[in-house]
Amino acid sequence: MRSFYQFLEVVNFPVTVDVKKYKDSVWKLLSNLSDFTQSEKERLSYFKFDRSIIVKNLQHLQYPGSKELLLLVDKLISGEVSGDKLIELSWGLFEEERKLDKWISSLPWQSRNYDVVRAIDHELRDLQDKIYHDERGYAKEEPDEETLQKLIVQTSINMQKIAQKIQEVISRIENWNGSSVVVEAPEQDKDSNWLEPEVGSARVELNHPENTNRWSAGFAYWEHENEKVQIEDVLEAGDNEFFTSAKLQEDYFNLINELRRPGSASQGKNISVYTARPKQDRELYLKAEETKQIPANLFVTSGFENAVDLMQDLPGDKDRDVWKIRINSKYLILTNDDGRIKHYQVKGTGMVPVVSISLIYTSDQP
Repeated sequence: MRSFYQFLEVVNFPVTVDVKKYKDSVWKLLSNLSDFTQSEKERLSYFKFDRSIIVKNLQHLQYPGSKELLLLVDKLISGEVSGDKLIELSWGLFEEERKLDKWISSLPWQSRNYDVVRAIDHELRDLQDKIYHDERGYAKEEPDEETLQKLIVQTSINMQKIAQKIQEVISRIENWNGSSVVVEAPEQDKDSNWLEPEVGSARVELNHPENTNRWSAGFAYWEHENEKVQIEDVLEAGDNEFFTSAKLQEDYFNLINELRRPGSASQGKNISVYTARPKQDRELYLKAEETKQIPANLFVTSGFENAVDLMQDLPGDKDRDVWKIRINSKYLILTNDDGRIKHYQVKGTGMVPVVSISLIYTSDQP
């Protein structure tokens, strides 16, 4: 059980939030959208709808829904309807485009003239944009600094919620080594034309005072609607480029395990796993039968047959032994799960305790 002083140690290393990358990317996106809006205003001010383009292409296609589509077009350009009613009526163009696309997709593939369909769609969408431009100035409001601030504030609040959840997870991890944790809001896609606050995804970065390189150790974090947490882009244990500190590595994998399986950091369950090791290491693992310890960073699998297959596929010496290991799951990090077989890596530093280990197959067996 965690002591009061251990609890204070965790509190002294709070999880922080960083939205700088998000802010910079949104500001750039806002600038791009502002430029695009201005160019669209200029383009639409000179745009003249050409009904003959629609007629000619519909005749070329011999589209059975031509009459209904042209009736809507004629009503839109007649001048009899204006204001909000005209804008509302223009939404019918989307439905007509959907009908046209559905019809062309029903034809034999050699008869699907998508180039003609795209020409019709392009002209109809320009018509709708022109209606918005004439009735309301332009469909999209120009983004401004106030919009940016609202996005930043709401994104910061959402990232703080993730940070609070991670802080709660850390409080359940015994022997937390004091690694700093930063929740970073991800950058907005530069090609996006839709601005919204970042909600349930983040980049989580860990570092430790004893880490001697300039790299932090991070992973991707997603929250789904059912509040289930998904962790991706996990580093490999023993990666010296990121883990020059054993304490950082231990905190990193303890945090990931606890996020994926709450309670696993403090109490796991004993499971059987298998590993294929070079025959020249046999004495090391025979000794492990007595010491009940194996090296950290070892790769293991949940299936015996999978271990035998890996023994054949691994590069180098094919003379290998397959060992069965009983180990507490709190010492394992899940690296892959295809629904049938799970792959793990033994976490920690130096030697890691096991319940038992035994040699069950050798490559020279018939």
